[in-house]
Amino acid sequence: MPRQKGLFKIEGSIDGVTFYRNAEGHFVRMAGGVSKSRIMNDSAFARTRENISEFGNNAKAAKLLRDAMGALVKNAKDSRTSNRLMQLFNKVKNLDTVSPRGQRKISIALEDPVAKNFLQKFDFNKRAQLSNVLRRTFDLDPSAGTFAINAFVPAQDLLKPDGATHATVIYAALGLDFDTAESDLVQALPVNFALDNVPQELSLSLDLPDTLPSVFQLLLIEFFQEVNTVQYPLNNGTFNVLNILNVS
Repeated sequence: MPRQKGLFKIEGSIDGVTFYRNAEGHFVRMAGGVSKSRIMNDSAFARTRENISEFGNNAKAAKLLRDAMGALVKNAKDSRTSNRLMQLFNKVKNLDTVSPRGQRKISIALEDPVAKNFLQKFDFNKRAQLSNVLRRTFDLDPSAGTFAINAFVPAQDLLKPDGATHATVIYAALGLDFDTAESDLVQALPVNFALDNVPQELSLSLDLPDTLPSVFQLLLIEFFQEVNTVQYPLNNGTFNVLNILNVS
């Protein structure tokens, strides 16, 4: 049985080719017993090879985005975040209308505003979506790098999980070059507050990493429980929100 030997291991099926993992490692197979050698060399499988190439490139791009976000995504994700993001990148790739089939790239596709719209509003934790947890409209100025909510009342404007006493809001911007893998993550000063009925002005700002081709603006909401003046993360991030606010 042919093994996958590349740096990035793929799982799933595409164009009749199945990439899978078992206790012995990562493998590739095709219905009918067609060998990997034939798939990779026979002209009859040209379309399959193109699909495999693009599938692998999309997987690398999705992993690059997750890795560049560091602790942000580690604190707010679900068991299918990687799969959902990969599906989205497969759609984005189709908007590269200049590269040959088999060589379409995320970096070129993101020059299209429609591709940016595909990624905007993506929730890394499907169990805690921004539109459900934050019950207030907010003001985002993507060009200035500012996020604000006027007269914010935490107990009323956030859907808090049981046991939560405090929350932290982090506004961040990730500059990313999908071709060179260069990244630059910047964050506004986090704002931590009690989940009470005291109104406050929530205002966060940062300097955008505008030297890289793509900039992802992100919002993380983390919940905590305070015990004896110490705030502890709640349920390993199950209720935390991480959302792509804007892509430019």
